[in-house]
Amino acid sequence: SISNNTWTTLANIPFSISDGTSAIGAGGYIYVQGGSGSKKFARYSPSSNSWSYLANFPYAVSWGNGNKLTYDGNDYIYAIASSYTSRFYRYSISTNTWTTLANLPFTLDYDAGIAYITGTDYIYLIKASDSSLFYRYSISTNTWEAREPLPKITNHARYRARYGASIVYPGSGNYVYLLTGSTSVSTPISRFYKVQIID
Repeated sequence: SISNNTWTTLANIPFSISDGTSAIGAGGYIYVQGGSGSKKFARYSPSSNSWSYLANFPYAVSWGNGNKLTYDGNDYIYAIASSYTSRFYRYSISTNTWTTLANLPFTLDYDAGIAYITGTDYIYLIKASDSSLFYRYSISTNTWEAREPLPKITNHARYRARYGASIVYPGSGNYVYLLTGSTSVSTPISRFYKVQIID
């Protein structure tokens, strides 16, 4: 409860979760994508405190972190498949089906993230994995284009966004926000950035 600052135990997720698991809120439900080799995909109903299995994710999700699902506010959830692949998919809530979209312009490693920009034609993507790559996907044309590279998070030329990196759009405004993550598990970094994305 936000108002009472308390936690409540709910119905268990119907499958085990591990590295690579992602979740997103959409249309009054919560959708969960299984990780670590799983194709499982399920939906949670807050009103009934129950889970329902949905059409399997088209690709067995590998390990990795980051936000790998994003919702367009209508019928579609977009998903990247995480580590060692460039696959990109769209899930239709109304038909419970997956569609394969244009491949990402690179192969993912770990900590990648995507974010839909409300009311626009675009989804933004960070590769992370020590990379500065920042791309934009056009929904209407099913194409990717490069954007301004991510800033360095240390003086080391290699480190851009790594462990725990994530990209977030707050639902309004002209900016997306970047949590850079750390340069190693034992070296936390607290850098936080924003970039203007509305042309």
